[in-house]
Amino acid sequence: QLDLCRILLVLKPRPMKRLVALMMCAVSLGAAAQLPDFVPTNGLVAWYPFNGNADDESLNGHDAVVEGAILADDRFGNPSSAYLFDGDDRIFPSNPETFPLAERTTSIWMKSNAGAQNGRELFGYGGGGYGQEYCGTSWILTYNNQGNSSAQDAFELQGHCNVSSTIAPLAANEFLNWHNIVVRTSALGTDMFIDGVLLSHDTIFI
Repeated sequence: QLDLCRILLVLKPRPMKRLVALMMCAVSLGAAAQLPDFVPTNGLVAWYPFNGNADDESLNGHDAVVEGAILADDRFGNPSSAYLFDGDDRIFPSNPETFPLAERTTSIWMKSNAGAQNGRELFGYGGGGYGQEYCGTSWILTYNNQGNSSAQDAFELQGHCNVSSTIAPLAANEFLNWHNIVVRTSALGTDMFIDGVLLSHDTIFI
């Protein structure tokens, strides 16, 4: 089982030479005024605080659909402020085709309630199908991926068809605690931060 809380999807401003595409993700001043101070507004695409639902509170219209997951306590003990997954559940946003395909930053909070013996997929981004023509067009974030020995006791960011991957180690028992995972992809490569610490960098854009 898995608790997942506070999904955040952000585009960070970068110099133009780093292939930024922010114009389609502008946030209105009205939307920014309603966001907490800790949520960056420059380039914000979607924000899911899970306040009793899976609505996008960035006001950009990406309210999410919940399939099977149930509301649960978040990392502060607040009721109905996170979602519990049993391994077959998922949450996915509406209008994902408008999400950026170039530089982007995603952030989630998670913890596992049942250890990580078999690993789990936490988050997926991009892609349009399962055929070979889609290889490398998306990535998934997993933890303790038993199918990849080097990814055991670690978070792994893996490109579709395993085109490329980067790994951030974490002690096995640590998956039972809350952690913040931030993935940043840009023209300079792919970074993975765990609890604010850069634990993985790859020069490849995954």
